Amino acid sequence: PPVAGPAGLAEVGLTATGHPLLGAGLELPGTDAVAFTGSVSLGTHPWLADHAIMGSALLPGTAFLDLALAAGEHVGCPRVDDLALQAPLALPAHGSVRLQVRVEGAEPDGRRQVGVYSRPEDDEDAWTQHAIGVLAPETGPSPEALTEWPPPGAEPVSVDGLYDDLAATGFAYGPLFRGLRAAWVRDGAVYADIALPDETAGVAGYGLHPALLDAALHALGCAHLVEDWKDGQLPFAWTGARIHAVGARALRVRLRAENGGIALIAADAGGQPVAEIESIRLRPVADARTVRASAGVGLSRVEWVPVVPADDRADDDVTLVPVAGRGTDGDLVAEVRAGVAAALARLQEQLADERPGRLMFVTRGAVAALQHEEPDPVAAAVWGLVRSAQSE
Repeated sequence: PPVAGPAGLAEVGLTATGHPLLGAGLELPGTDAVAFTGSVSLGTHPWLADHAIMGSALLPGTAFLDLALAAGEHVGCPRVDDLALQAPLALPAHGSVRLQVRVEGAEPDGRRQVGVYSRPEDDEDAWTQHAIGVLAPETGPSPEALTEWPPPGAEPVSVDGLYDDLAATGFAYGPLFRGLRAAWVRDGAVYADIALPDETAGVAGYGLHPALLDAALHALGCAHLVEDWKDGQLPFAWTGARIHAVGARALRVRLRAENGGIALIAADAGGQPVAEIESIRLRPVADARTVRASAGVGLSRVEWVPVVPADDRADDDVTLVPVAGRGTDGDLVAEVRAGVAAALARLQEQLADERPGRLMFVTRGAVAALQHEEPDPVAAAVWGLVRSAQSE
């Protein structure tokens, strides 16, 4: 008789995480590294449609932080020492995206490297790394409580029209992300009340719901802590992040500019610590093309077009300079240095001539023309030098 298939994650060797974006974890053999996997889409996580930037639904940067915190909690490293976002994750209108958070083995001090990756559900080879960082086991003391609220001497500031202004710059926040309720300023710091809508479901499982933390950053628009806020800002780097309580639906938040970033303390309705982040760095979003291109959204593709030599160019106007690639047995570092030095000398010699003419450096294998190719390091270094010379 046929045998029934596996009934759950444990039967296929996986460990359930309980996180809404990361369904399971898998220990990797031969090391204490762990990979956490999940799937995300606008169908399974419709609240993400409320985070539309320049016309694209993007996974918020706060969600990447929550993924790293969740993975760190499972491996005994609950603090995110550093997390830098490398590429945004645009969610397709249809279909899902596979997520993977990989936590490397522990170093002697207990710290672990972490990376966040994704790929479309229908393309097993198209993995993109979205974030890289370091997890740490130490937690340190809890931040100060925010029991006096609003703080004595804090001046209220208006939050009316903030989300309309953000929408005009391409930040179309839906109801779930419009969590800023009130704000005050005192001594260069911004204090704010943040809350999720009353009807919000699905908060359980997140250390701190990404929409709640994202809305806390909107309070920066009420003061002048961030330059060019009117142009739209997104978080891209986090330092010293730690969750002290889970399941919050409302926050008291203090934001203050420190060491080139924004320091955040979040507390519950009674003022007790919920989260702290030593530094958040933001950067402006230039336009829709930047967002869509970096997120892999669009119809662009690489196409190789044959070059037809111009008939009116005399042969003696162009000097061909062959570039030797890497040898078979030599010292790679020495070969790269020699190749770049020779190209630099040839460039300087040509530019010093009163009638320089044209140089054409002929490389082979300097770039990966086809998938899975690896560039020749010597030719690639010369390629980069000559392109720099062209720019200058």
